[in-house]
Amino acid sequence: MASSPFDVEDFRRAALELDEPQLDGYDLFCDTSGLKIFRHRRESGLHEYKIYGVLNGLEPERVVRVYCDYKYRAEWDSYVAELKELREVEFNRGKAIYWCVKYPFPMSNRDYVFFRETREIQSETTSTTHVALSKDLTLAAYPPKSKIVRVDDFYQAISVRKDDQGSKVFMHYYDNPKGSIPTWLINWVVKTAAPSWLKTLENACIKYESYSQKNTD
Repeated sequence: MASSPFDVEDFRRAALELDEPQLDGYDLFCDTSGLKIFRHRRESGLHEYKIYGVLNGLEPERVVRVYCDYKYRAEWDSYVAELKELREVEFNRGKAIYWCVKYPFPMSNRDYVFFRETREIQSETTSTTHVALSKDLTLAAYPPKSKIVRVDDFYQAISVRKDDQGSKVFMHYYDNPKGSIPTWLINWVVKTAAPSWLKTLENACIKYESYSQKNTD
């Protein structure tokens, strides 16, 4: 049985971003639809992003459940071509997941093999913070597929905590999608698709109870 690549300090750092954003080296990229998006340029020329916002009227537990429910996400996220747990691989904590993402024609779809773990972080000064961390994973049993670009440099963190409006959310995201993707497309994804995706997540959270009742194992 394999071990998680994360330790408790990784989760605590992600939770702390909701109180003390760590933005050294980051610039404000856009402020739209109630979200603030910051980006940091790496030496490779690629950017990593930090997003801060609020999902109104939603409990953190539901937000994290919807975010991590891969079967449900395949229904509400239109960018998902395939998403499944790799049950053949066992970890002491967390799960291995395969995810294929639709890209606009004529570009090839991208896929990921990654590890995800969730934890609840307790604090004496705040309510419970729900944190999910994801990182690329190399598995010999799941090599790259023909005509799909394998993303093998990927990291994502999401932290969610209850506040007066609903759920306070932080997301940290980086990947190297490879290929010659136009800068305009990357900018559009961050400025337009990211807020739209979070709104879709919000709507999926609202409908989750109904979905769960219909799909109880």
